[in-house]
Amino acid sequence: MRLTGTVSLYEIANLLLFSLNLGVLYYTLRALLKYTRETKRLADAAVEQMPRPYLTIVQVADPSDRALIEGAAVSVLGVPTVQFRNAGTAHAVNIRYRIGAARAGPVDLREAPTGPPLAPGEAFDSGYGRNALSDPALVVAEYESLGGARYRTRLVVEERHWVKNVHFQRLAT
Repeated sequence: MRLTGTVSLYEIANLLLFSLNLGVLYYTLRALLKYTRETKRLADAAVEQMPRPYLTIVQVADPSDRALIEGAAVSVLGVPTVQFRNAGTAHAVNIRYRIGAARAGPVDLREAPTGPPLAPGEAFDSGYGRNALSDPALVVAEYESLGGARYRTRLVVEERHWVKNVHFQRLAT
């Protein structure tokens, strides 16, 4: 073995093949990362399209001038009691709800009243009178889909009339 300043043709070919291999691996990694991002985007879009329940309270059309001023086309004014409706696309089961004064902080629904299972479009009457609502009133419902996913709907009823601040979220299971 002698150390000279010359490089053999074999060593040059090895260096070129190594560089080519490194380039192919780099472009493969880029393609794999792009494919992974696109797959995640498609999976997230598919989750958004999955059927899920969505509980809200029953509201009726309100053609009054006050509704126009409030910016609301519907209200609970024409409904004598608080009624829950499944406006989602999947069944809602294990329904628990609380109706009371709006206050900050977490709401404990362990001892809350329960409602019957609801198919999409079905409703049930809580028996809680609309005129008994505090001002503002907080209505919270927690429920599950048949698949076991848990959801919460939280809304505020102002002046025993207007539904405001509707918040829907999926809970950790």
